[in-house]
Amino acid sequence: MYQRFFAALAALMVPGTLLSQGVWEKTYKLGSPTSIHSIKQVPDGGYIMAGWGAGWFGGLAEQNAIIMRLNSNGDTLWYKIAGGSQWDGFYAVVRDNDGGFVAAGETQSFGAGAQEVLLMKFDSLGNKVWD
Repeated sequence: MYQRFFAALAALMVPGTLLSQGVWEKTYKLGSPTSIHSIKQVPDGGYIMAGWGAGWFGGLAEQNAIIMRLNSNGDTLWYKIAGGSQWDGFYAVVRDNDGGFVAAGETQSFGAGAQEVLLMKFDSLGNKVWD
């Protein structure tokens, strides 16, 4: 299945842009269901988004945490899945001072096996720095 992200989403985040003036529309092949909980525009005009997806690109479990970097045209620069054998997902992502990204969410795969905090840092190219 496919999930759709519309230009209207990008237009909402650009100051002074009206919702009706969308610039692009993209379809990303994600698992079903998929939920994007955080999307932010970065200084180069692109976007970073994070959430979770079911079986996303051959993930490790039914639902894995996902983080995806897009350029200003909505094209995928990189994506990463994170998680283990249980449910894992990101709820927020921020850009840090070194140009990388920190994503926060929850995991049932690590820690005591209950709902634990999942916090991961990625560099600007999507490489995991720490978790």
